[in-house]
Amino acid sequence: MKINLVGCGGIARCHFESINNMKSRGAVLTAVADIIPERAERTADEFGCNAYTDYVEMLDKEHPDVLHICTPHYLHVPMALEALSRDINVVLEKPCAVSVESLKEIIEAEKKSNAKLGVCFQNRYNPSVRFAKNLIDSGEYGAVTAVRALVTWRRDADYYAADAWRGTLKEECGGVLINQAIHTHDLMKYLSGKTTYSVDGHISNFHLKDEIEVEDTASVYFTFTDSTRGVYFATNAAGSSMSPLVDIILEKGTIRVEGSCVSQLTSDGGVILFSSDKSDKNIVGKKEWGDSHTRLIDDFYDCVQTGRDFAINAAEAGKAVAELLAVYESSKTGNTILMNEFLK
Repeated sequence: MKINLVGCGGIARCHFESINNMKSRGAVLTAVADIIPERAERTADEFGCNAYTDYVEMLDKEHPDVLHICTPHYLHVPMALEALSRDINVVLEKPCAVSVESLKEIIEAEKKSNAKLGVCFQNRYNPSVRFAKNLIDSGEYGAVTAVRALVTWRRDADYYAADAWRGTLKEECGGVLINQAIHTHDLMKYLSGKTTYSVDGHISNFHLKDEIEVEDTASVYFTFTDSTRGVYFATNAAGSSMSPLVDIILEKGTIRVEGSCVSQLTSDGGVILFSSDKSDKNIVGKKEWGDSHTRLIDDFYDCVQTGRDFAINAAEAGKAVAELLAVYESSKTGNTILMNEFLK
């Protein structure tokens, strides 16, 4: 498989390392593109491939089997649409869209294409998450009755200064919700299996009021179609970055996923049910990102080679995106957002 990548910034490093681990699948990185010529050339020199500043020119000349898109958020949909229109498979960093309209557009484009699209919600592949999902789905603890989550990261002024698009409404298209907490939001949906009926939310900027245009803190309240509830709090204004926490409350106990551990909460604190092996060679990335890019990319490449469906496509990943967009709308208007109405 010929692999191309566009966007050679911070998150691309996880993709490069993962692609390098895919040699047994015949994956070869043949080209990279970045609008900063020096960064494109430096990356190409490091990995022994061709460099471009125009990703369309790269696609024209390289004819890749897979394109990895690691660019700022506002570019995700147009770049994915270009690749899908050429029947090029796409590995897309989150978010898969930044508006309801663009979400509908990318879902439709994937349906029409002969190629596959996979979105990097890599935390679904964390061993702790897989263990918890199997445990919850087994029915051993009964039905899900509620969900809650906590995201506390730290992103200071130097983080936003490192790339001009960060902290801007036009290019990042949001803050902690769409850039960091979206992973945890996805896990809440994935682990609980719940369908959201309504969303209430509020966003704030406590930490860098004069330096960024986007939120650093959000609180969210969900009702699900079966009348159960979900809540979470997210901030990147914390004193340090900690692993997100997701609690799935069931009829016969509460299952907590926190980093590499799964616990059953008790009146005395908790009992660890599972702890993953941190020496696993597939670990790529920081703990707060989730370290399963290699696992996700390996599964995606297998889907491309075998023809089976990839689970986290635009429609599946778009569920979390749609709900976070509803949070922004709720915070703006002060209204409860009904998801069926919002997505019409």
